[in-house]
Amino acid sequence: MKSVSLIQLGGEFCTQRDNPGIVLLKAEIERALLAKNAIAIDRTGVRIVSVSFIDELLADLAVKYSVDQIEAYVQFRPPLEPFLKDQIARGSRLRTIRS
Repeated sequence: MKSVSLIQLGGEFCTQRDNPGIVLLKAEIERALLAKNAIAIDRTGVRIVSVSFIDELLADLAVKYSVDQIEAYVQFRPPLEPFLKDQIARGSRLRTIRS
């Protein structure tokens, strides 16, 4: 399982949709999903992860690959708080409705 450091890619405060690290993280996650390999995102040192950040990071991938695939292959350490985890399915559902 590959591990990536969220603080290195997204910084200490992962609160904005336009965080430059999102592009890099999405690419790492998509590579893992395509290869059917698990990926761990290490949140050590990160002070805040917002709903907007998680939505931008994972909702489009959840539409493309499914929420089940995201949950199966993408792990956060420590785990995401329930309201952040719920945003993956909510964001995916909203994007599907808009399409």
